Amino acid sequence: MSRRHSSRRRRSTKRAVEENIDDAIEKAIEEVAGSLDIGKEVAVIEEEEEEEEYELEDIEGVGRVTAEKLRNAGYVTVRDVAFASVKELSEAIGSEDRSRTLIINAQKLIFKGKTFMTAKEYWESRQGIRFISTGCKALDDLLGGGIETKAITEFIGEFGAGKTQLCHQLCVMVQLPLEKGGLNAKAVYIDTEGTF
Repeated sequence: MSRRHSSRRRRSTKRAVEENIDDAIEKAIEEVAGSLDIGKEVAVIEEEEEEEEYELEDIEGVGRVTAEKLRNAGYVTVRDVAFASVKELSEAIGSEDRSRTLIINAQKLIFKGKTFMTAKEYWESRQGIRFISTGCKALDDLLGGGIETKAITEFIGEFGAGKTQLCHQLCVMVQLPLEKGGLNAKAVYIDTEGTF
């Protein structure tokens, strides 16, 4: 299998996984809203604004022929081009210099109008971060105080290593009062694989 087909398959698999996760989140929101006896409109998860949809031809320097080459290689969105490596993209269009330029132009298009924060603003936003205790002081110390809020934490390991057990433990810990290492909050557990 060529690299082109391999990266096209990875991108389509990634999209399918993202759609499954979105469906699972939507279902969880409906279940939580129903169990709390509130309307779905109240149980809203704040999402990033939808990005404006651009066509490949909207990227500066991409005409009809180049857009067709990109699509044939599996690059169907501006985001695909913006986050491709120079090497991968050059396989599709034949030039590393041109690939660099197209990647930069695609990134400019995606981030057009986005605001950036100063170091002070970033520091202030980090002041609201708390840590969820794992219930194990040694593990909390290894993690720098526990599991950080406002972040994504990924657990990887062999089957039976305790990843699921740790997630269940965190669901319990986050509901405990502050003085017991919790956040006095709620937990929503979403199993996107349907494994239990």
